[in-house]
Amino acid sequence: MTLTIQSFGSRFSFEMIKDEVVIGGLAYASEMRSPKGNAAFASAKAHIHGVDIEITAQNSNSMRGAMKFYISKADDRMGELEFDWKGRGKLELRRVDGGKDEFKIKPKGVNSWWFLVEQNGHPILELRPTEKFSKESYDFDVRPRSRRMPPRIMDELCVYCGFAANIYMAKMASSSRGR
Repeated sequence: MTLTIQSFGSRFSFEMIKDEVVIGGLAYASEMRSPKGNAAFASAKAHIHGVDIEITAQNSNSMRGAMKFYISKADDRMGELEFDWKGRGKLELRRVDGGKDEFKIKPKGVNSWWFLVEQNGHPILELRPTEKFSKESYDFDVRPRSRRMPPRIMDELCVYCGFAANIYMAKMASSSRGR
């Protein structure tokens, strides 16, 4: 089974395609820029396997590199995505049974690979850019690194990783342009 993330449009929205069938996607509800020009104010809506997910930017000190987003399903806050000033991400998700899962999102290498690992260090998945990367669009191949998660959960985690990759790349692009 192959899973890819393919971007479209000028806002880095993307579709998730599994074995040539679109299973979901993410579209940005707002620009990736605040009035001050930083990338921390993007909000997005995703749809995967019949579930609507909303990722909403929170006011944070993005000028110092910290960014925070809330994740909601059916108007119920289910988690948070945070970035520190070095670009490392932390994803916390509440489970239906009341428990909590914590993950780290790590950028790796010059080619912008992305790893999602559990707090204990076990790798979950990897996003690798394909050769079709450009300033306006990108495609990622998703490579599962663990068989412990059900496929539907892995697909949902890919949405969060794709969003994190977009935010990080927008942040790096704005810093290289001096904004």
